[in-house]
Amino acid sequence: MTFWPGEDSYRTTGTSVIEMKNCVKFLLKGNAGDYDNGGAWLYSVFRRGNRRMLGFYHAEDHRFPLSPESDFTAYKSIARCTSNDLGLT
Repeated sequence: MTFWPGEDSYRTTGTSVIEMKNCVKFLLKGNAGDYDNGGAWLYSVFRRGNRRMLGFYHAEDHRFPLSPESDFTAYKSIARCTSNDLGLT
């Protein structure tokens, strides 16, 4: 199992990096007004049992991206995510 972090994060499975398949996209950017509406990038994943996983990710809030008076400020946080199905959700 490999996690591919970036602007979009993916989880793949396979016997080697070359043979990865079953690509699942997860950790999507939040909706307008959410704390992660500017993006969510996975940092790390830890197994916490047979099927449970714990992850930490960068959450970016672009509070007023269309308002010039906001100076286009991005508020950046570390967030936690969990999965009970080996990272499928």
